[in-house]
Amino acid sequence: GYGKTELMRTMAASMARDNRAGTMFALFDPKPRNPDLFAHALRKNLMFVARTPDEQMAGMREVVRIMDSRATPAPPPRIIVLIDELADSCEKNGDEFSEMVGHIARVGRELRVHLMCATQRPSSDEIPKSVKTNSAFIVLHTSNAGDARAATGRYENTGAEKLQLKGEAMFVGGGEIE
Repeated sequence: GYGKTELMRTMAASMARDNRAGTMFALFDPKPRNPDLFAHALRKNLMFVARTPDEQMAGMREVVRIMDSRATPAPPPRIIVLIDELADSCEKNGDEFSEMVGHIARVGRELRVHLMCATQRPSSDEIPKSVKTNSAFIVLHTSNAGDARAATGRYENTGAEKLQLKGEAMFVGGGEIE
Protein backbone atom coordinates (compact mmCIF):
# COMPACT_ATOMS: atom_id res chain seq x y z
CA GLY A 1 0.00 0.00 0.00
CA TYR A 2 0.81 3.66 0.04
CA GLY A 3 0.73 4.13 3.82
CA LYS A 4 -2.87 5.30 4.30
CA THR A 5 -3.62 2.98 7.19
CA GLU A 6 -0.32 3.62 8.89
CA LEU A 7 -0.76 7.40 8.64
CA MET A 8 -4.30 7.24 10.02
CA ARG A 9 -3.24 4.96 12.88
CA THR A 10 -0.25 7.14 13.74
CA MET A 11 -2.42 10.25 13.88
CA ALA A 12 -4.99 8.48 16.08
CA ALA A 13 -2.33 7.05 18.41
CA SER A 14 -0.82 10.52 18.78
CA MET A 15 -4.25 11.98 19.65
CA ALA A 16 -4.84 9.19 22.17
CA ARG A 17 -1.42 9.66 23.77
CA ASP A 18 -1.98 13.36 24.39
CA ASN A 19 -5.64 12.91 25.26
CA ARG A 20 -6.69 15.05 28.19
CA ALA A 21 -10.28 15.64 27.16
CA GLY A 22 -11.57 12.07 27.18
CA THR A 23 -11.62 11.61 23.41
CA MET A 24 -12.98 8.21 22.44
CA PHE A 25 -12.21 6.20 19.29
CA ALA A 26 -14.40 3.84 17.26
CA LEU A 27 -12.36 1.68 14.87
CA PHE A 28 -13.90 0.24 11.69
CA ASP A 29 -11.29 -1.98 10.05
CA PRO A 30 -12.36 -4.76 7.67
CA LYS A 31 -8.83 -5.84 6.83
CA PRO A 32 -7.85 -9.31 8.07
CA ARG A 33 -4.86 -8.24 10.11
CA ASN A 34 -4.22 -8.24 13.80
CA PRO A 35 -5.07 -4.82 15.29
CA ASP A 36 -3.80 -5.71 18.76
CA LEU A 37 -0.88 -3.26 18.84
CA PHE A 38 -3.00 -0.40 17.56
CA ALA A 39 -5.95 -1.26 19.80
CA HIS A 40 -3.51 -1.44 22.71
CA ALA A 41 -2.28 2.09 21.93
CA LEU A 42 -5.89 3.30 22.15
CA ARG A 43 -6.84 0.93 24.99
CA LYS A 44 -8.18 3.46 27.49
CA ASN A 45 -10.06 5.35 24.81
CA LEU A 46 -11.28 2.61 22.47
CA MET A 47 -15.06 2.22 22.25
CA PHE A 48 -14.90 -0.84 19.97
CA VAL A 49 -13.26 -2.49 16.95
CA ALA A 50 -15.72 -3.40 14.16
CA ARG A 51 -14.46 -5.81 11.49
CA THR A 52 -17.33 -7.74 9.95
CA PRO A 53 -20.23 -6.09 8.13
CA ASP A 54 -22.56 -6.93 11.07
CA GLU A 55 -20.13 -5.40 13.59
CA GLN A 56 -19.67 -2.35 11.40
CA MET A 57 -23.42 -1.77 11.06
CA ALA A 58 -23.99 -2.18 14.81
CA GLY A 59 -21.03 0.08 15.61
CA MET A 60 -22.11 2.81 13.19
CA ARG A 61 -25.66 2.70 14.56
CA GLU A 62 -24.25 3.16 18.08
CA VAL A 63 -22.06 6.12 17.08
CA VAL A 64 -25.00 7.82 15.32
CA ARG A 65 -27.29 7.11 18.30
CA ILE A 66 -24.79 8.74 20.66
CA MET A 67 -24.24 11.67 18.30
CA ASP A 68 -27.94 12.32 17.76
CA SER A 69 -28.61 12.24 21.51
CA ARG A 70 -26.11 15.02 22.21
CA ALA A 71 -27.99 18.17 23.07
CA THR A 72 -26.48 19.04 26.44
CA PRO A 73 -24.89 22.42 27.17
CA ALA A 74 -21.75 20.82 28.61
CA PRO A 75 -19.40 19.65 25.84
CA PRO A 76 -19.44 15.86 25.64
CA PRO A 77 -16.25 13.89 24.99
CA ARG A 78 -15.06 13.97 21.39
CA ILE A 79 -15.51 10.78 19.35
CA ILE A 80 -13.14 10.03 16.48
CA VAL A 81 -14.59 7.47 14.05
CA LEU A 82 -11.72 5.73 12.25
CA ILE A 83 -12.81 3.95 9.06
CA ASP A 84 -10.18 2.09 7.09
CA GLU A 85 -11.19 1.15 3.53
CA LEU A 86 -14.15 3.55 3.48
CA ALA A 87 -15.31 2.77 -0.08
CA ASP A 88 -15.22 -0.99 0.58
CA SER A 89 -17.10 -0.61 3.88
CA CYS A 90 -19.78 1.53 2.23
CA GLU A 91 -20.11 -0.96 -0.62
CA LYS A 92 -20.31 -4.05 1.61
CA ASN A 93 -22.62 -2.51 4.21
CA GLY A 94 -25.03 -0.82 1.81
CA ASP A 95 -27.03 2.37 1.79
CA GLU A 96 -27.80 2.52 5.51
CA PHE A 97 -24.11 2.50 6.43
CA SER A 98 -23.30 5.12 3.76
CA GLU A 99 -26.15 7.32 4.97
CA MET A 100 -24.90 7.13 8.57
CA VAL A 101 -21.36 8.05 7.50
CA GLY A 102 -22.80 10.94 5.48
CA HIS A 103 -24.86 12.06 8.47
CA ILE A 104 -21.73 12.18 10.63
CA ALA A 105 -19.93 14.16 7.91
CA ARG A 106 -22.76 16.72 7.78
CA VAL A 107 -23.49 17.33 11.47
CA GLY A 108 -20.83 15.52 13.47
CA ARG A 109 -18.38 18.40 13.86
CA GLU A 110 -20.77 20.54 15.88
CA LEU A 111 -21.61 17.51 18.04
CA ARG A 112 -17.92 16.60 18.58
CA VAL A 113 -18.03 13.47 16.40
CA HIS A 114 -15.36 13.39 13.68
CA LEU A 115 -14.49 11.06 10.81
CA MET A 116 -10.95 9.97 9.93
CA CYS A 117 -11.11 7.70 6.89
CA ALA A 118 -8.76 5.96 4.49
CA THR A 119 -9.61 4.49 1.10
CA GLN A 120 -7.87 3.09 -1.95
CA ARG A 121 -10.74 4.20 -4.17
CA PRO A 122 -11.43 7.92 -3.69
CA SER A 123 -13.39 8.06 -6.95
CA SER A 124 -15.88 5.43 -5.76
CA ASP A 125 -19.55 6.32 -6.06
CA GLU A 126 -20.03 4.42 -2.79
CA ILE A 127 -18.47 7.26 -0.76
CA PRO A 128 -21.21 9.66 0.37
CA LYS A 129 -21.10 13.06 -1.31
CA SER A 130 -21.23 14.80 2.10
CA VAL A 131 -17.95 13.10 3.02
CA LYS A 132 -16.34 14.41 -0.15
CA THR A 133 -17.66 17.97 0.31
CA ASN A 134 -17.39 18.49 4.10
CA SER A 135 -13.88 17.25 4.68
CA ALA A 136 -10.21 18.04 4.58
CA PHE A 137 -7.98 15.44 2.94
CA ILE A 138 -4.43 14.20 3.21
CA VAL A 139 -3.70 12.70 -0.18
CA LEU A 140 -0.88 10.22 -0.65
CA HIS A 141 0.24 8.77 -3.99
CA THR A 142 -2.62 7.97 -6.36
CA SER A 143 -2.36 5.47 -9.17
CA ASN A 144 -3.84 7.72 -11.86
CA ALA A 145 -5.02 11.25 -12.62
CA GLY A 146 -8.69 10.29 -12.16
CA ASP A 147 -8.12 9.17 -8.59
CA ALA A 148 -5.99 12.28 -7.99
CA ARG A 149 -8.90 14.48 -9.08
CA ALA A 150 -11.35 12.54 -6.90
CA ALA A 151 -9.06 12.54 -3.86
CA THR A 152 -8.39 16.28 -3.99
CA GLY A 153 -11.82 17.41 -5.19
CA ARG A 154 -10.22 19.18 -8.15
CA TYR A 155 -10.83 18.60 -11.80
CA GLU A 156 -7.34 19.17 -13.14
CA ASN A 157 -3.69 19.78 -12.31
CA THR A 158 -3.66 18.28 -8.83
CA GLY A 159 -0.32 16.54 -9.14
CA ALA A 160 -1.31 13.84 -6.61
CA GLU A 161 -0.56 11.12 -9.15
CA LYS A 162 3.03 12.42 -9.27
CA LEU A 163 3.64 12.08 -5.52
CA GLN A 164 6.40 9.62 -4.82
CA LEU A 165 6.08 6.65 -2.48
CA LYS A 166 8.58 8.24 -0.09
CA GLY A 167 6.28 9.83 2.47
CA GLU A 168 5.14 12.68 0.23
CA ALA A 169 1.61 13.90 0.84
CA MET A 170 -0.70 16.71 -0.12
CA PHE A 171 -3.17 18.47 2.19
CA VAL A 172 -6.46 19.69 0.77
CA GLY A 173 -8.65 21.84 3.00
CA GLY A 174 -10.97 24.73 2.38
CA GLY A 175 -10.67 24.17 -1.36
CA GLU A 176 -6.91 24.82 -1.35
CA ILE A 177 -4.08 22.36 -2.03
CA GLU A 178 -0.97 22.70 0.08
